[in-house]
Amino acid sequence: MAAFELAAGGSLCVPNRGLPPDLPELLKSFYEPDHRVQLIVCTQRHGRDKLLGGLMPIEVPPIGARETELSRIVHAYAGDAIAALNAPASSFSNDDHRWVMQDGVSQAARLLGMAQVSLSRWLDRRMPFPTRTAGRNS
Repeated sequence: MAAFELAAGGSLCVPNRGLPPDLPELLKSFYEPDHRVQLIVCTQRHGRDKLLGGLMPIEVPPIGARETELSRIVHAYAGDAIAALNAPASSFSNDDHRWVMQDGVSQAARLLGMAQVSLSRWLDRRMPFPTRTAGRNS
């Protein structure tokens, strides 16, 4: 409950391992109409309903299950960068988008000072990418 009080006006993130012993009391606080805390409970689907009771969870699927969203995510990040840099919208072309989706890992590996194959393997375990080819020459 102390964390709930400190989180007023913000978020309280609770991992499923190490759940606080006063979790039932904490969850009751979220039914109060004037609470000002967003609760985030990071848990597996198994056992979630028992843990959260009647609260409606928001499920965030793993990135591997969101392959169709990757293009939209790239466009959103590009849009944010364009706005932050006050750059013209044309600064991120369809060719740039294609390069990020296909060949960006080569440049990222160079910037990180690591082998492309190592970064590719790491990314493959975390998110889907189309088949990678040699880096784009600019």
